[in-house]
Amino acid sequence: MVTRARRKLKEKQNFHREETALLEALSSALSEEEIQRMLACALLALDGAGRRRLIERLGKETGETLGELLGARKRKKQRPGRAKVRQEWDRAWGEWQACVDESGDKGGRYVYQEHHWESPYLDAGALTHDLETIAVQMRKLVPRVMEDDLDPELSFAEALAQTAEEIGSGLPEWMDNPEGYDFGPEVTGCLLDWEWRAAQRNGLGAFELADRICKLDRSLNAAGLDQDAIAGYVLGLGDKHTRNILKGITDNRSTGHWADVLGRSYSGWFRMYRDLTRRWDPDLFVAISRANIAQNWELALPLVKDLLHRKAFEEARSLIEEAVHALLRLDPGESWDPREGLLIEHPTQRYRTDINASRVQLLKDWHKTATGLDREELACALELQTVVSANREDWDAVVGAFRRVQKPELASMCDRLFSDWKSMIAKASIGAHTDGGAEPEQNWIHGLADAARAGDDGGAFHKTVRDWLKYFERTPESLGGSLLSLGKLTLDLDPGSRLKNKAPILHRLLSRYQGGKDLVHRSRRQLVGRLRGAELFPEVLQFWKRNAPSLVPDPAQARGSSYGDCADWAAAVFELDRQAYDRIVLSWSKSHKRRRNLWQALKKKQLPLKVKS
Repeated sequence: MVTRARRKLKEKQNFHREETALLEALSSALSEEEIQRMLACALLALDGAGRRRLIERLGKETGETLGELLGARKRKKQRPGRAKVRQEWDRAWGEWQACVDESGDKGGRYVYQEHHWESPYLDAGALTHDLETIAVQMRKLVPRVMEDDLDPELSFAEALAQTAEEIGSGLPEWMDNPEGYDFGPEVTGCLLDWEWRAAQRNGLGAFELADRICKLDRSLNAAGLDQDAIAGYVLGLGDKHTRNILKGITDNRSTGHWADVLGRSYSGWFRMYRDLTRRWDPDLFVAISRANIAQNWELALPLVKDLLHRKAFEEARSLIEEAVHALLRLDPGESWDPREGLLIEHPTQRYRTDINASRVQLLKDWHKTATGLDREELACALELQTVVSANREDWDAVVGAFRRVQKPELASMCDRLFSDWKSMIAKASIGAHTDGGAEPEQNWIHGLADAARAGDDGGAFHKTVRDWLKYFERTPESLGGSLLSLGKLTLDLDPGSRLKNKAPILHRLLSRYQGGKDLVHRSRRQLVGRLRGAELFPEVLQFWKRNAPSLVPDPAQARGSSYGDCADWAAAVFELDRQAYDRIVLSWSKSHKRRRNLWQALKKKQLPLKVKS
């Protein structure tokens, strides 16, 4: 027996030496591509007996893999061998660790500095993006690695915790470290795939998985896991497992890490728990939703929907008022009346420019509730509130909603809400830029809204514009403060770009900060067109001819030696009225003769520096 074992060992050693010598010879004589082709040709040239001898010589693991591969080739289905899977798995972890190590290098690709005078910082987003890419490959390998037990000592949870601890390790203390970043859905999914398989292998249930992941998530400090990926994975585990998770969380919801995550109604863990209760325990779903409305008003929406379905209008009203109280962050005892002002103009909502679908739904449900309770004025106000919230920048939609309200007893309420919308749409039209000075309380946009609501055919709007322009003729000192409004009017009245052809410099100056592609501008210009606004353009052009000179900045007020604005407006006056331009230049030649940069700015615009005789 001993002699036979020694003989086999000696044969194996001889085989190894022969293989090594052959590989060295091949490597020195052939390219890698030629070696690969030779290998394929050799396998194809072997008969059945030759392949069996080759498989036997390769040993159990590699031989079995090759046998499976050759058989799968006929079936067009291939399965990588254990060694290949182990190689790819080790390579992925090597790339992972290389990324983590580089995050601690102040000269590495994850350290970013926007300007040389600012402190560099670790770009955690770039790092987690690279880890996501690696995790995509890892996740494909997880089933085989677990199935063949290729990494028995690995705990993915512990590896991820170590990663979070090592990220940025080694960077100088003065360098800004990332605050609040999340591992992405692929990293989180890879973690869940591994830990769930490990839990099942060790005889643990689904709640133990959720509990382990929740503890990990709470321990990562600055880092976190992808909450949507966790919820999607857990909710997809199947009825038996999701029931197990729900029971486990419910039994432990008042203690430790579960009390922490469930105490924050915007957390992903709370949303997941609520989804589980919705599926398996409707009474608990209602209870935890009601208990957290003050913290998250949107939790009331599904409850209100159910109450409206059951026509429980009074109960729905109470719940909606509680949600509104939370939405607007009202003080105890304070209330809000939708008949008095627009919801979107409330101080807590004014700067939210998005169309919040949940907020619109709340108003729709409130309208249904008021209708069910036979509260006509309130129902009408809420219908208007809903339209404005969903279409705040669409002139036709909003004005049309107000025009449909015809009852005299509702007029006062409608006027209040319409006044709020007029102010809001005027601000949205003019934008955030200002030129200094004071804007009149009511501008032409307010008049446009009133004319549209009254069903004007153009006459009232024309009168509004003319009266507004006369205001500036009487008070030219206020012209600068309303330049944006005047520019907006001029461009709205000029769909054919006549100003661009007649006075291109003035057109360019008025087009600064003017927008025009979004809905608020498109729908307003469509309305101006229907009210025959283009007929006013010649009058507006004459207005600019008379008043543009008063907008030319005083060179004495210029900052430093920069006279670009002076030259721009002087050029605009030149193309409108040469005589007015000459008067400006004559005045400057006396008052600002020594401002060489001023005259250079005019010369650069190719403007005449001498008065025309």
